[in-house]
Amino acid sequence: MGKQKLSASLKQKLTAKLRHSLSIVRMNQIELAQHILNELSENPFLEEKSPPQESLDALNYYSSSENAPDKNRKGDFLEQRLEVVISLTENLLEQLHLMKIPQRLLPLLEQIVTGLNSFGFAISPHFETGRQMGYSSREIKDARAFLKKLEPTGVAAEDMWESLIWQLEEHTNDPVLVDIIEILRVNSGSIHSLDDTEIHKLAYLVGLEKKSLIQKLDILRSLQMFPIASIDNRETQRIIPEVFYFNSGNTVNISIRSTFLPELSLNTELLSYGREQLNHEWLERYEQAKNLLKSIDYRYSTLTQVAEAILIRQQAFFIHGESALVPLRQQEVAEMVGIHVSTVSRIITSKYCDTKWGIFPLRYFFPSAIARERGDVTVLQLKKDITTALASEDSGAPLSDSQLQTKLQQAGYKIERRTVAKYRKLLHILSAKQRKAINSK
Repeated sequence: MGKQKLSASLKQKLTAKLRHSLSIVRMNQIELAQHILNELSENPFLEEKSPPQESLDALNYYSSSENAPDKNRKGDFLEQRLEVVISLTENLLEQLHLMKIPQRLLPLLEQIVTGLNSFGFAISPHFETGRQMGYSSREIKDARAFLKKLEPTGVAAEDMWESLIWQLEEHTNDPVLVDIIEILRVNSGSIHSLDDTEIHKLAYLVGLEKKSLIQKLDILRSLQMFPIASIDNRETQRIIPEVFYFNSGNTVNISIRSTFLPELSLNTELLSYGREQLNHEWLERYEQAKNLLKSIDYRYSTLTQVAEAILIRQQAFFIHGESALVPLRQQEVAEMVGIHVSTVSRIITSKYCDTKWGIFPLRYFFPSAIARERGDVTVLQLKKDITTALASEDSGAPLSDSQLQTKLQQAGYKIERRTVAKYRKLLHILSAKQRKAINSK
């Protein structure tokens, strides 16, 4: 009986230690810096061997520092907004715990809301996060229903477009507005800056007169593009890249810059000095300090290895830009590095890199794939090719799904007609028969 109690006690300690180590891996360097400051003030066995290169106070000046991102670089989707709400996570977690959520779904929801980007959107697709955590499609769908109930409406959506759809669902059931959003989404369109040609193509795809379409666009423009913009009096911090990719011709080098983290050491002399007075709590503090140092080292080595694996798999992106991005699964990187896929998921959470093309979250480099003869492409690329083909079709003889399948196959896609129909419907584009009927009016 005594051995069983000891075993259970040891298991609890190991579980607590493992949880703490995993939480360190998941933190970005600002969160880790704040955690270290707290530990330094509470744990006498921790010492600051050397101070950080930059203090947390320096965050207020980041936008004017030499490390600030170049506003003229292409692809830097963070250049207009480098602030992230740090009080938002706590608020969202509180909302979740006030809801009547099945206990099984709570870890998934907590994982999503604690990993939002600077715009208030999820850093990876909900289904990808859920599958990696062992959830079924039905469970993930149920969890998304709770995300839609969070305030401000649209927060924790996968992107701006889904956020707009969630806002629409709260106020109107107009399916045409959703169609417009989906078409703009796959064509990287802007609600605020459509030219006449784009408006004409969009009106054709959704089956509206130009005047009616403009009225629909006005409704969309009244919505909140970024959920966190509606939060007042917010406490903010800057997004600070920790991984840096430097281009030198066709060579790309990596540097990990944790400039806000101090170098720590373990005060072993204190342990020896007070050995006679040691008690359980004192020894536990020592073990906690030792575990923190090991966890920080593991975080650094894992981040370095994953960043190197990303470079190997996405080499073309770092040289040629976003058009060269290829599909990549977290499992591939896990096998390259020799770690569990869940560790890859944690280490890329809330971490950003600085590249020739701008600042990107590390999760950006893991887009999903669809088969093509010349190599797999992202689903987004397939959707773009579908809408491009339909936008240029003869309005008097719209392309059927079979004809569209033939066009895509000629472009190298290994795709079935039912798959074409699936993505056409996901884009909220009418069938050829329906498009022809509208054009004949």
